[in-house]
Amino acid sequence: MASDGPRDREALLARVEARVERYGATRDSAEILGADAAREAAALLAVVGDEPDAEAVLAVAWLHWCRADHLDSPDDEAELAVAVPLFIELHAVDPGLVPPLLRAQLDEPEPVSAGTAAYRRWQETGDRRTLDEAVELLRAEAAQADNTPWRLSNLAGVLRERFLIAQDPADIDEAVTAADASVRLTAPGDPEQAVRLSNQGSALLARFDHSGDLTDLDAAVTSLRAATGAADDGVFLSNLAAALFTRHTMRDDPADLAAAVAAADAAVTASGHSDETAADARVVLCLALTRQFETTGDPAVLARAVAAGQQAVRQDGAAAASGLAGALVARYLLTGAVDDLDHTIALGRRAVADSPAADRATHLSSLSNALLLRFAAGADPATVDEAIRLAGEAVAAAGPGHPGRVTYLTNLGSALLTRHESTGRDEDLRAALAACREALAGAPPRHRDRPRATTTAGLALLARYEASGTEADLVQAVHLAREAVAATTAPTDDRIGGLGNLYAVLHRLFVRTGDVRLLDEAIGAVEQAARLAADTASAASALSNLSTAYGLRHEATGAARDLDGAVDTARRAVEATGPADRALSVRYGNLSAALQSRFAHLGDLSDLTGAVEAARRAVTAADGPAALAVSRSGLAAALYRRFTALHEATDLDEAVDAARAAVAATPDQAPEQAGRRVNLAAVLTESADLGNRPEHLDEAVQQYRDAVAATAGSPVLRAIVQSGLCHALTRRHATTGTPGDLRDAITAGRDAVRLGGDRPAPDRAVYLVNLARSLHLDNDLDEALPLLAEAASVPEASAEDRLSAAWERGRIAAEAGLADQARLGYAEATRLLPRAGWSGLGRRSRERHLGRVVAVAADAAAWQLTTGHVVDAVELLELGRSVLWTSMLDQRPDLSRLERADSTLARQLALVSTRLARL
Repeated sequence: MASDGPRDREALLARVEARVERYGATRDSAEILGADAAREAAALLAVVGDEPDAEAVLAVAWLHWCRADHLDSPDDEAELAVAVPLFIELHAVDPGLVPPLLRAQLDEPEPVSAGTAAYRRWQETGDRRTLDEAVELLRAEAAQADNTPWRLSNLAGVLRERFLIAQDPADIDEAVTAADASVRLTAPGDPEQAVRLSNQGSALLARFDHSGDLTDLDAAVTSLRAATGAADDGVFLSNLAAALFTRHTMRDDPADLAAAVAAADAAVTASGHSDETAADARVVLCLALTRQFETTGDPAVLARAVAAGQQAVRQDGAAAASGLAGALVARYLLTGAVDDLDHTIALGRRAVADSPAADRATHLSSLSNALLLRFAAGADPATVDEAIRLAGEAVAAAGPGHPGRVTYLTNLGSALLTRHESTGRDEDLRAALAACREALAGAPPRHRDRPRATTTAGLALLARYEASGTEADLVQAVHLAREAVAATTAPTDDRIGGLGNLYAVLHRLFVRTGDVRLLDEAIGAVEQAARLAADTASAASALSNLSTAYGLRHEATGAARDLDGAVDTARRAVEATGPADRALSVRYGNLSAALQSRFAHLGDLSDLTGAVEAARRAVTAADGPAALAVSRSGLAAALYRRFTALHEATDLDEAVDAARAAVAATPDQAPEQAGRRVNLAAVLTESADLGNRPEHLDEAVQQYRDAVAATAGSPVLRAIVQSGLCHALTRRHATTGTPGDLRDAITAGRDAVRLGGDRPAPDRAVYLVNLARSLHLDNDLDEALPLLAEAASVPEASAEDRLSAAWERGRIAAEAGLADQARLGYAEATRLLPRAGWSGLGRRSRERHLGRVVAVAADAAAWQLTTGHVVDAVELLELGRSVLWTSMLDQRPDLSRLERADSTLARQLALVSTRLARL
């Protein structure tokens, strides 16, 4: 039976093409190496015979080319013996059908020159002397041939290659000059125009990588676009995609990113089955899609990025590993799947082991960064040790003048800083600062990694400030953080990190100086960061910072709206943090502090219970001595506050132990030392009274004095400490009668009020009350009573503090027989009762307040009657009675049993009830 030639041709062509396509996608040798594959190819050529059939010849040629590419034996020569003649035949039809490596040889305009031969020897041997020889010969040949365009283009390419190895700026400048001349001398329509444009773009891109000059980057994109316009070639499209992606990383232009994805997709298609070109294009496609995911948050885009990276790795192994690693890290940050991080590290190890010397530094640094992420995700301390070692090897492998050296030094500084934060090792901090300073010294103003180097240097200075308390370090850290934010225009995650760092240093400088302009700038930075970070991997960190910022503003201004904002954002930050994340301790600590602040202002005991629970979780989650000291100090503060509300002695004893441990673990010169001493002193003062332990009061006074000495340069902190010292000395004088204590208490109290200034701040009421109490013991009622009246009228202070000030004014005046002052003080205290015991509080909280309602209202009425103000007496009694009735009518159910069964539901019901009560 005769065969149907056309049908056989179509069927055979489809099978051969399918084999080549599957091999290109999967690298499965079974698709091309079997005997059936060779028989089908031979049959296809037999069917077409001597008829010109470029499509069939191309399919057969690629099949044998791929077989030769896969084989590593004498058989590859036999495969090339079939493929090369077929490609030579196709070259006459369309050079674009021929693999680039073979086409370069077939396109040779004249016999190989001495310079080209030397260059090929360099490719075979890797002998640098041969490369230098090739440059000299090609330079001479270009001059002798009166700047022939193709010779200039060849010279440009070899100079660029030498620059990438030796990093001599003169080489890349000469390469750009030669490439520019080559393009200028090429006539329009010349078949080599696209190649020369591509060489020009590649040279410009290399010079941009070194100098950071965006004009070079723009010119590179223009040249590479022109190259793709002149020839639809996979190599040119891949180069264009890389240039567009690079420009996107500098300018964050979505159009560049979309164009990079389109060019990389087109490069994969146009490259046919050329493994090297397709792999390069897929690497760029993976990087661009990963960035597109980071911008859009679309998981489907990330899935495409991972798929492209996986294909690239199958095709090109170690050279493509970095692209896939970036996509896997993005997926880890999205899902928290540590397996992706572990796969990234495995890819990094493979890349380091298999990469050529020229790429080794890049792969070492990338692996170091992945290990740091793994350490943050809960790996043991040896992981960060390895990360530091690899980062140092990357710097050494790059050598002086390498374009990546700024990046590698910055990564080394970041790794060292991570270990310092975990262990407190001073030598790590010194080494981190040295690495960051070297990075900044080597980074021109427009270098792409200068903002990150600047940020890391600022963080290192902040760490040194926290260890030594040197204000100059903090001021310089603020300067660097501002510089980094101003210089960072892209990408978004870099801006989030930069704004978060700026907030951190501004926050600390505000606490140090009390300059409210710094507070305004800090809150603006963190609010912007939180907006940018919504629904990204940075959301938890941004929310935690925002919570702290709201708390800080409440402390400074008394803005009530910030209380709920601080608690809500702190709780969301905890929920968004993984259980193994080393930041979890800090975020629980922030939640505890926010709940304590809200309790202090509103008096709801559920907030206080939540604060203690969050503080305990912070201690449990703490990793390393520094984090443990922070969390223990926070636990001490929460327990102390609960003791002052409920008077459970076990809370106070535990608070003393936690506060002592926190102080012991904090370096003497650290800025945190003062705050931790204040916490310890406060709990010791209460402990002295509770257990008749005068030695605790002595220790408390000494802790306050040590804290005062540590806050000489920080008026905000010094005011808090001096007021605490005033209180402790007043208590000790009341116990011992030592005159010197009372004089010192009054001096410290006056200092606190002076440092607090006239700015609106909740703590001002506390400063005034503490000073007034010491003056009362010194029998100076003329000054003490007005101070208490002022404290009761501070609008930013909590209702509890204001009520206590007014009641104390009435009590002291009553004891002194000052009827009018007693009447006014008790009346103000009664009018503050609804605020202190309002209906939005839980049952236990209301009961705690209501015990004083009868006493305050009765005292107020008594002194109104004593001074002849009968109507006022009735009014105040009615006000007290209304507070009692309101509380009785608002008997919300006790949710304690529901809390044990379903804490989330109980919290939600309590929140709804509280918010309804506030309407």
